[in-house]
Amino acid sequence: MRVFSVNDAGQVIVFAGGRSWLVSTREGNAFTLQSSPLHAALQINNDGAIVGLSKRVNGKVHVEVWRPDSGVEKIAQLTGAFPGMPLINDAGQVFFWQGSRARVTLFGRRFFRRSPKNYLWDVRRGRVVLDVHVKGKRGEDLEIAGLNNLGCLVGAVQYRKGTSSRGVLLEPIPERWGK
Repeated sequence: MRVFSVNDAGQVIVFAGGRSWLVSTREGNAFTLQSSPLHAALQINNDGAIVGLSKRVNGKVHVEVWRPDSGVEKIAQLTGAFPGMPLINDAGQVFFWQGSRARVTLFGRRFFRRSPKNYLWDVRRGRVVLDVHVKGKRGEDLEIAGLNNLGCLVGAVQYRKGTSSRGVLLEPIPERWGK
């Protein structure tokens, strides 16, 4: 069993037996177990909304949000390499990223590597590409570590070889996001 997330109400997201479960506690000792409709439920917010990933089919995986009162909503389709662990805040915003593999690997070296792509999905604005809002040098990648309830994102711009980094705070200022 692997535990992924807990909210203020004591609801816990776990992965066991090849599926995701929502565990709800009552008075500290009794609990109920509910199967999640998401293949890999990963984070839960204080409203009980859960973000996760669908099962990979034909090289595609979806980032999905499940709200017990309204069902599953697919917010992004990702193809290619590993999709990162999504985060959800109490405003319903979702951060997710998608890594990419080297296009060519020869003698153990990677050539034509593309940077991971970082996104914030907002209920009103849809998908917002974050990488364009952070100036990085060649060979640097944006790595987001956290998303708060105001939509602020915190992370670092990391040199691919791991030798240096600098902290980054992205604030949700819609006027700067563009159209």
